[in-house]
Amino acid sequence: MPSTDPLAGLISELVRIDSVNPTLVPGGAGESAIASFVADDLRTSGLEVETWEVAPGRPDVLGVLPGTRGAPGLLLCGHTDTVGAAGMAVPPFDGRVEGDRVFGRGAIDMKAGLAAILDCARTLARGRRLEGDLVVAMVADEEDRSLGTESLVQRLRWRGLRPAAGIIPEPTDLILVHAHKGFAWGRIQTRGRAAHGSDHERGVDAIALMGRAIQSLAALDRDVLPGRTHPLLGRGSLHCSLIAGGGELSTYPDRCTLDLERRLLPGETAGTLREEVEAILSGLRTSTDFQASFEPLFDRVPYELPADAPIVHAVDAAAARVLGARPRHQGMSGWTDAQLLGAAGVPTVLYGPGAGPEPGEGGIGLAHSALEYASVRSARSCARVLAAAAERLCGG
Repeated sequence: MPSTDPLAGLISELVRIDSVNPTLVPGGAGESAIASFVADDLRTSGLEVETWEVAPGRPDVLGVLPGTRGAPGLLLCGHTDTVGAAGMAVPPFDGRVEGDRVFGRGAIDMKAGLAAILDCARTLARGRRLEGDLVVAMVADEEDRSLGTESLVQRLRWRGLRPAAGIIPEPTDLILVHAHKGFAWGRIQTRGRAAHGSDHERGVDAIALMGRAIQSLAALDRDVLPGRTHPLLGRGSLHCSLIAGGGELSTYPDRCTLDLERRLLPGETAGTLREEVEAILSGLRTSTDFQASFEPLFDRVPYELPADAPIVHAVDAAAARVLGARPRHQGMSGWTDAQLLGAAGVPTVLYGPGAGPEPGEGGIGLAHSALEYASVRSARSCARVLAAAAERLCGG
């Protein structure tokens, strides 16, 4: 039965729209249907709305509630795509509501956050108009390469929209996040010499050579990186992700490749990974048979916003007013679109709903999980805080 709670019903409707990212899951539904839904909702609320494709069949949505006096504006941004739904413990697109919980793929990551944005926009549009613009963006492809947010940044510039700050309601459990890690991907290739498996004199085993590199990489992660910490994010990390080599049992492998990931702290870059790996490979090249090279693959830089930034103060004050207490401040291990917005001149924090009505009830741990759900009461609290933060920052 449909829920009689309008916000629970909205989250449920969003979950029922399959928006699996087709880059992650070939044949995935993509963001077209959910973009149409949120665009209609924003128009109904009275916002000026436009959509455009960032890839074929994959739209972004932009809504604007114009301010009255050109005061600083606020951007509320959420992503419409989800990861795949295979192997879920609940029907992924039923949007089942049980008590305070809505179940299904994307419920916590981040359709409860989208619902909070839509509810906030509706509240602000029917109230006293803000002095600054309220800008609402619903973007595609966050779960892969963030094509939607990269396109959004260009669209904001083209439109002449200059929000003073942003909030992304990712599932933070009503905790205020203003720092997150980055990452760098790289590939090591070791080169051996192909020979018949019986020809020990000529054969050089590229897989065995890679084993030496793996031991040194593990030592870096075990012995060195714990000594570099950040007050909100803890330590960085490095792990081996994918390995391939060899062609048949009776031949010495002449190539082995290893793909690895380094999670980065503020102040570290993709160059940090290159320097660390090159130092390891240089040390191993003292052995005459060791030949290897390193290739960077992809990276996203870390993000950190000072605790005294105006948007941090605005969310702190809004939560205190609405919920009776300032939120806890915390960092996030994963990378988010906040970095792209911050780099474009829109200082952005993360503040979103969780798995239960109280702050810190573990919602982020449900993202991408087999049993995904979100708390309706938490989403309602988030929506109210978003509206209060907008009023504080934009004047209202």
